[in-house]
Amino acid sequence: MYKPSWSSSLAVGWIVVTACAISPVHAAEESATKLGLVPRPVSVEVTPGVFALSHECRITYREGSVDAKKAAQLLAEALHRGTGLSLRVHETASAPQENELRLTTEANPELGDEGYRLEVTSTGLVLSAPKAAGLFYGIQTVRQLLPPDTFGSGRAYRRNGCGIPCVRIMDYPRFGWRGMHLDVSRHFFDISFVKRYLDNLAMHKMNVFHWHLTDDDGWRIEIKKYPRLTRVGAWRGLNEALPPSYESGDRRYGGFYTQKQVREIIRYAAERHILIIPEVDVPAHCRAVTVAYPELLCAGDPYKFKSVQDVPANVLCPSQELTYQFLEGVFGELAELFPGPYLHAGGDERPAGPWEQCERCQKHMRDEHLTDGKALQDRFLKRVQEICRAHGKRMIGWDELEQESVLDKDYTVLAWNGVLAGIAAAKKGYPVILAPSPFTYFDLSYNEDPAEPGARWAGVVSVEKTYSFDPRPAALAPEVAQRILGVQGCLWSETLVNPERPDYMAFPRVCALAEVGWTPQGARSWTEFWQRLSDRHFARLDAAGITYRLPLPMVRRAGERSEIIPPYEKAQVRYTLDGADPNPKSPVYDRPFAMPQGAVLKMRTFGPNGRAGRAITEEQSTKFGP
Repeated sequence: MYKPSWSSSLAVGWIVVTACAISPVHAAEESATKLGLVPRPVSVEVTPGVFALSHECRITYREGSVDAKKAAQLLAEALHRGTGLSLRVHETASAPQENELRLTTEANPELGDEGYRLEVTSTGLVLSAPKAAGLFYGIQTVRQLLPPDTFGSGRAYRRNGCGIPCVRIMDYPRFGWRGMHLDVSRHFFDISFVKRYLDNLAMHKMNVFHWHLTDDDGWRIEIKKYPRLTRVGAWRGLNEALPPSYESGDRRYGGFYTQKQVREIIRYAAERHILIIPEVDVPAHCRAVTVAYPELLCAGDPYKFKSVQDVPANVLCPSQELTYQFLEGVFGELAELFPGPYLHAGGDERPAGPWEQCERCQKHMRDEHLTDGKALQDRFLKRVQEICRAHGKRMIGWDELEQESVLDKDYTVLAWNGVLAGIAAAKKGYPVILAPSPFTYFDLSYNEDPAEPGARWAGVVSVEKTYSFDPRPAALAPEVAQRILGVQGCLWSETLVNPERPDYMAFPRVCALAEVGWTPQGARSWTEFWQRLSDRHFARLDAAGITYRLPLPMVRRAGERSEIIPPYEKAQVRYTLDGADPNPKSPVYDRPFAMPQGAVLKMRTFGPNGRAGRAITEEQSTKFGP
């Protein structure tokens, strides 16, 4: 483990933040666990002392380092937002001085592209990274070392002073791909929501945002060559081409992002070292396309066939050049908009029927000697792959795409059907991102309780289950293991029916997934993670305004006496005995009690900020768990 001394760090020109005031915090007594860093770094050594921030401190960066300059400005903004301190930023060629925070980049192959080194002593803070991304992630760690309320806008320094515990940290991610998905078709989220979503991902050192822009229930991105996609396909309601769905109601519901707004989001994400993967899902999941351009449907009667989601006429015809002209226009504009190397083409859940009864498709299959619709789909997707490649992009698709293995090996598989589907694709030679629904689909419910929101089609996904996922098992052959690029969570929006629901479904499962993607497998422990999460990180989420799911209490009976078990040490549980939902004035549980005859116990977890979790009965707690 790398353990730099303060003197050696000065010699190599790391960042120095000098102590400027006396802080009441005694970080030397805290263990790495009690620091509550999420995701857990590769190595953490807590040393005696605290570095205290004040108005006398300043931030400097090494002369000539553009990356360090940008990171220094970002650090200044973060400290101002969280503590109220306005620290000056300066370029310098001199050795670090007192009252100074210095950022610099330096080569270190051990850290890779996203790693960093951080040292805090009672007289300074030092941060160094080979590249800009490492400095950014080091700053996220510095933010977590500050008091949790600095994740809000509470101006923590003005209230209590602001100390950083003394530590030595060396850190880098296990996987290069640490992603989260957001479906904006079923429910539309405006750019302010998307920016907030990106902020919350960056806070957890996640670096990919998979933007699911189109589906049966709405087309969400402006395509200038095909204006009816948004004029018609972005809206649903009683008087619209798309009917109401997913509790959107009878009103006109929908929206889309202009290309100007998309560029704004791309810039915003890039500043947070997040790569955006845009998805236009074809050939199925295209009802929003076909209501705008019905000529893209198959011949015959495509309306009599429905998808697994019960949607008719949602499949493009693969046997007419008009379809490929359309796709060339769409993917061409996407390629111009998005600077990243990937375009996601979907490729999942094509319903049987439309191609099998289409005269054009049947002739196409006879001419090409194709046995069935699966083979035709692979030829269709091969054309899409060629379109993407012609625009300098690599194609990503869901794991159905590689069934016949005709796609070139620069195609990247996003495996959602399960871990085995991803491993099978990797064995065939494809690069793979693992997003297996039983572990990473956050539209699924946390437990089996019917009152718990979420779907259950692939089981339930507790925080512990997400955390248990190992994307690269040790038993994999090395050549297969190296094709596992990383992990991704998916947030489908069918059940995101109120403003708090997206946070509730995503968090704290995103926290668990972030650690799956970042922390070495051998350094991960569910018990230790849960302690970090509940002791410190929940408070950060509270300060950041993330309305995460509060875990539920449990009940243990011993004869006539009932014991309520809080879900974590700092949780407050309030209860009632008359079947009413507990409120902030209900009794706080503090000791076992005798249940009166005929009483109906109800409990509720309350966070430190007063936010309440879901109210549950004793039967629910014992039957379904937290």
